[in-house]
Amino acid sequence: MYMWLGKRAMNDGQINEAERYFLDAQEYNQHAGSFTTRVSLLNLLSNVYGQKGDKRKRVQLSLAATELTDSLNNVDDQRRLSILQMHYEIREKREVKELELRTQAEQQRQDIRNSWKVIGVAFLVLILLAMLLMKLARNFITVRRTNRLLKESHEEMLLVQERLSASNRELNMYKRYLEDMVEEKAAE
Repeated sequence: MYMWLGKRAMNDGQINEAERYFLDAQEYNQHAGSFTTRVSLLNLLSNVYGQKGDKRKRVQLSLAATELTDSLNNVDDQRRLSILQMHYEIREKREVKELELRTQAEQQRQDIRNSWKVIGVAFLVLILLAMLLMKLARNFITVRRTNRLLKESHEEMLLVQERLSASNRELNMYKRYLEDMVEEKAAE
């Protein structure tokens, strides 16, 4: 409000009135005003003192406005720098996280590949084991069949041997009978 009244008084050529309003506005803004309002007031007061012919106060206020602007720029630059640094740190953290995630994903893919390899090898081992068991079962069946056939052949050979033994006994008895007959006829 004071600032507006001061600008109006200055436009109307009332320099002393403008100075009073600007000084009141400056006092009010010292506690509650923003940096940009303070800089504007310092520049307006500098112009007032320039029109009044007080070069020392004009230069002093102009320097104060410049210092405040520089201070504001430094604060703004530091804020921007902080924001840039924060963005850089966030980007760096994101890149590190992305790299970790890519590394984890690649490790998981490698683990899955290795798991499939292990499953493949296990499957091949199972197939070979099944083939071996089938061969052993076939051999076991063949051995049992062969043993049964050998047992049957052995039993048949035993029967043949018994028949031959019986035939041999009969022949021996017949031979003795013939020998006894030959002896009886020779003795007669």
